[in-house]
Amino acid sequence: MLPIKIPCRTTLPLLAALVTLATLVASTAGADVCGDANLDGVVDDTDAVLVFRRVAGLSSSAVKRTSDLDVDGVLTDADAVRSLRLAAGLPDTVSCTASQIDGFSDRSNAILRIGAAAIPGGARIAQSTIPCANGGFRAAGATSEEHVDCNENGLITNGIITFDDDPQNSIFRDSYQGFSFFDLSTFENLIITGTLAYDFSVANETTVTGTLDASSNLLGTFTDQYFDIVLNDDFNVLETSIRTDVTNGLGAFANLSAVEYILLRSGIEDLIVFFSNGTTERTVFGEGLCDRCSSSQQCGQDMGCFPCVDNCGGTPRVCSVDFVNLNCGPPGVFGPPELCAPCVTGAECGSVLSCFQCDSDCSGFIDRCSSNVLFVECVDGFF
Repeated sequence: MLPIKIPCRTTLPLLAALVTLATLVASTAGADVCGDANLDGVVDDTDAVLVFRRVAGLSSSAVKRTSDLDVDGVLTDADAVRSLRLAAGLPDTVSCTASQIDGFSDRSNAILRIGAAAIPGGARIAQSTIPCANGGFRAAGATSEEHVDCNENGLITNGIITFDDDPQNSIFRDSYQGFSFFDLSTFENLIITGTLAYDFSVANETTVTGTLDASSNLLGTFTDQYFDIVLNDDFNVLETSIRTDVTNGLGAFANLSAVEYILLRSGIEDLIVFFSNGTTERTVFGEGLCDRCSSSQQCGQDMGCFPCVDNCGGTPRVCSVDFVNLNCGPPGVFGPPELCAPCVTGAECGSVLSCFQCDSDCSGFIDRCSSNVLFVECVDGFF
């Protein structure tokens, strides 16, 4: 478990007006596929029938995160028709919450890799031309780097990155003004403007913060805020907290107002989607989540072996997280029973939670049991 909570406090208050449960209930996803309503790994007629039943208000096990195929926050006839087309193998353009995770990871990782590569290893005295792996080049100078049709594994970049540093504080800044990324696999053209700061003050790690305004021919216009993204020596992402505010969404962003994405060092990913209609959907990703267990030793890092707390279907315990009650489908909702319970000392919060004062959006004066990993929303604030 991380020793401190990830600093995403400023990314969460919008949830307060949207959730009425004592704690936010999240779904879980592994390698989910859009259209696989029953999560059996196959998109077939059964999935289409389940979506039609749920739209009609009948009993159905269709999971929203893989069935809301136009990502508008509700299941409608349109989703049912798209599900039927997928089952029949007919062409259609679909997206869903479960697929959003890949897009967020790929986009942010590409930007971070490009920015890290622009950081000079030493003082640049003269202009140098660096060929790109699949065509084009980078023209590197003392205070800037220009990309000209630079093709690296199907991602073509164009534009100028300017940089400055603060050696005394081990900080290096990359600035982008209309810098473009064209993805040959998706035909997305992404244009960004803004600044990212790379902090090298901690040995063997780099922390990245900043804000980027973005325009995409597929997603529309939006702003990404990077909160203390941690990279290792090879500039691979160890830890991430990003909030995307959608200004004018297109495609998969057409019905969204914001998205929050958190990656823990353990590999657990937390995705919260804010829809324009005022609803939210939260999905937690991680290998081993919802697996049956008898002890926490059988679960991965940042997980525990927790009992069922709602809609229980006979499975006594599964591997889950301690910062949200996790909906594992038919077996039920799992998490620490003490989550959001009033407390005076940590001894009242079981073996994994601690007793915290309210941090933000507070409407009361009661301390509550909360996670040491992420902030938890309770009925009277965030703890």
